[in-house]
Amino acid sequence: MKYIEEILLLNKLLSNRVLIFNRYSRTAKILSILPFLIAILAFSILIYKSLPELNVYYLLLLIPILIAAILSLAHNQYATQKVIEKYYSYALKKKERWDAKTILKIRKKELIKILDSKDLLKKDNLLFLIDTVKYHNQNKYQFNFLWNSIIILVSILFGGFLSGQASYSKDLDEFLELYKNFAIGIGILIIMIGTIDKAIIKDFFELEKKSKNRLLRTLENIYLEKYTT
Repeated sequence: MKYIEEILLLNKLLSNRVLIFNRYSRTAKILSILPFLIAILAFSILIYKSLPELNVYYLLLLIPILIAAILSLAHNQYATQKVIEKYYSYALKKKERWDAKTILKIRKKELIKILDSKDLLKKDNLLFLIDTVKYHNQNKYQFNFLWNSIIILVSILFGGFLSGQASYSKDLDEFLELYKNFAIGIGILIIMIGTIDKAIIKDFFELEKKSKNRLLRTLENIYLEKYTT
């Protein structure tokens, strides 16, 4: 491998999409996606119909959503089992069901095949790969969405004051009252942003981090197996 990008591309080759989903049959792929489409349709109808009219009968649309989710999970489990049995039988014992450890075995075996073909399983080469991937995975959750938003909103608040927004009010008392309400609104926005930051954005970055780290973990497992046992 002559370029760092070639090394980092190995991470995509170890994804579930490449290893498992791309090997689904055409029918299995359709059946895998169809329940999600049904769920999205049912949920859209639920939101569209129930909110304006507050009709509790529309909550029955939650039933196909739940059924679709269960069917999708069950089908994906079955389809994945078939793919593993056909293409990665070494990762399963006879009549064994697949789990997270099975996927780890597959990743390790497939990565060994790639590295061995390029003569990269030697100790020094393997250590170089580990250090390279580790260096490029250091982009942790550093962008603090909450604090950046607070800075922007506070800047707007004081910017409005300094730019002469008082001219829109009849007198100082009316301006101060409007300004107070504006400040309360910004405070509520800050609370909402903080909640979103902790509940969604941070989790997204952590999930993305784990996805990027699968190559690093696989390389480290290969190194441990080859040179520390």
